[in-house]
Amino acid sequence: MTVPRLVAGVVAVLGVLVVVTGLSMGLWPALVALEPGYGDLVSDPYRPEPYRLGLVMMAVAVVWGAYVALRRWLNAVVLTVGVLFWLAVLGVAAALLMPGASNYGSLTALAGAAGLAGALALRRRPVLGTVVLACGVAPAVVMFSVGARSISTAIGLVMAAPAGLFYAFAALSALPLLAAVTPGGGRTPAAVPARGEAPAAVPARGGAPVQPTGVGPRTGAEGGPGVRVGRRSGGEGGLGVRVGRRTGGGGGGRFWRWVGVWGGPVVAGVLALVLGGVGLGVNRFGEERPRLAHLAYVLDADARQAAWVSMTEPPHPWAAERAPDVPGSWDLPLPYRQVPARVGTAPAAGLPAPELTVLEERRDGGETTLRVRVRSQRGAYQLNLHADVAVTGGSFEVPGLAPVTLPAYEPEGGAWPFEVQFFAPPEEGVEFTLRFESATRPRLAVADITLGLDGVPGHRPRPAGVDMTPSGGGLPTDSVTVVRVL
Repeated sequence: MTVPRLVAGVVAVLGVLVVVTGLSMGLWPALVALEPGYGDLVSDPYRPEPYRLGLVMMAVAVVWGAYVALRRWLNAVVLTVGVLFWLAVLGVAAALLMPGASNYGSLTALAGAAGLAGALALRRRPVLGTVVLACGVAPAVVMFSVGARSISTAIGLVMAAPAGLFYAFAALSALPLLAAVTPGGGRTPAAVPARGEAPAAVPARGGAPVQPTGVGPRTGAEGGPGVRVGRRSGGEGGLGVRVGRRTGGGGGGRFWRWVGVWGGPVVAGVLALVLGGVGLGVNRFGEERPRLAHLAYVLDADARQAAWVSMTEPPHPWAAERAPDVPGSWDLPLPYRQVPARVGTAPAAGLPAPELTVLEERRDGGETTLRVRVRSQRGAYQLNLHADVAVTGGSFEVPGLAPVTLPAYEPEGGAWPFEVQFFAPPEEGVEFTLRFESATRPRLAVADITLGLDGVPGHRPRPAGVDMTPSGGGLPTDSVTVVRVL
């Protein structure tokens, strides 16, 4: 080990983390390209387990393959130190930014470092050293695997990058064990002779012992700690030493050596692809696993114009029949400042618009205070009030209850930076008091939302095997929204 190699090991481990995270980010777009119906899903297919296992095998394949490719220059000890470095960085960063998650880096770095140091100290007792090394890396493997499973369950494969990053840390933490089972360089640190000790002779092919051809400090480009014994050939860069001259240099021998060295990473990569195919097979859409489609109706009460809108891209063919176009612009406010993915012209229904009544208007220098009442004439379950400027404060009240102060919020950009949603409004409506840093009255908009498309002109029921998209907090599917701007 040298300082340049340790630095290279840190950089190489960072590269592996970046590669695994990038491949995880591309998982969902690749699945949507293979099966467009996934685009309507919120977070996960019906049976996500094969894909999650595929992420695991992909991380193992990348980590194992990187070790095999780099071990000629960076041995497993150097790479393990690189892993411990990034675990420590993760622990410090999490302690500063998210203390509840700092154990992922701090405890795993401590256990891994103790395991590696113990294995090196027990190099004269290789079996015990290997056990100590395995115990040292086990906490990281278990913690990051369980954490990745929890993250994947919480946010789904749509955002697979965080889970992929955790699986990468788990696989990297197991790198000493992967190196130990890789032919040609897989001895653990426990198998490394102490400096100054003469290595034992090893049997050559055929049973006759081969004596070392030279013993001395390791110099030059050889990777791995310990001493150089005999002539090194090929690309060994593992945790141990080579003793004696390599024999069997024929073409067939080289091929089988290649298979032995690269077999593990290749098998892991093939398993990742196979599990992806299994996931596509077990998630075929049908009556028990229907495809999802989002379609909603939005009416501009002032212009008496209506549109079919879909929030998914690409939309289900049933929704695309009525919302086929990508909108060039969209001015009406929708929940959470959403913009439709597809739109289509719809007949304007004769639906009453929500009421927006200004009860009081005051100005104090450069500040304007408005008291307004909003009320749905359709018995809507949700009322939304929007403003085209940021609100600096205010409150709301309903009959029979004391006023409630509006919570503070971070203004966002767009045409309607302020939005408040009120659910289950009373028939009398809701009164809002809003303060603005503006000398003129801002533009306000009110929208009421009901569920169900029955009775909407041009509506056709969903075909068999097509279900509603679950609401993610935005504009619900199969909803009717009437917007009025004041």
